[in-house]
Amino acid sequence: MIYLRYALLLIPYSLLIIYFLHLSMSVEIHNGSKYPAVKIFLLWLIGGTVYIVMEICFRGYSHWTMFILGGICFIEIGLENEFLKWDTPIELQALIGAVLVTCNEFIVGLIVNKGFGLGVWDYTGQPFNVLGQICLTFTILWFFIAILAIIVDDILRYYLWGEEVPRYYSIVFDRRFVLNLT
Repeated sequence: MIYLRYALLLIPYSLLIIYFLHLSMSVEIHNGSKYPAVKIFLLWLIGGTVYIVMEICFRGYSHWTMFILGGICFIEIGLENEFLKWDTPIELQALIGAVLVTCNEFIVGLIVNKGFGLGVWDYTGQPFNVLGQICLTFTILWFFIAILAIIVDDILRYYLWGEEVPRYYSIVFDRRFVLNLT
């Protein structure tokens, strides 16, 4: 029952995410694009599907709640481009994505694993874990997966909705990259 109290403390975080989703659906963002509900739904479907496939490849099974979580994470990572400028280092974007995914994983873990007792995952054997729901190892992994998610999201936006050609800046390589998608 104590875990449900933790989950309730995280409600403001969830409301912030909902606010950003609402904002993105109703307001024109800095680059002139709009975020209609169909676009969000399609990106959620793609993100959820990829998340499930990754989990099945990694551990041999998944859970339907991971489809929902994966879709939400993919949307959030994609929203970074709507609020950050193109010259924001991709490493910083990936760090933000890793933190978002880790926070989402913690919230969902408290609700699904601790609250409902479904036991979808348990990181208690991993070093630097928090209540067995998140751990440093997977946060680092999410950093690298977030880089891929950012690029995939940008490619989808370019081909499906005619958004800008993706370009990136890397502080590690100290150079700019533009994807040649034509």
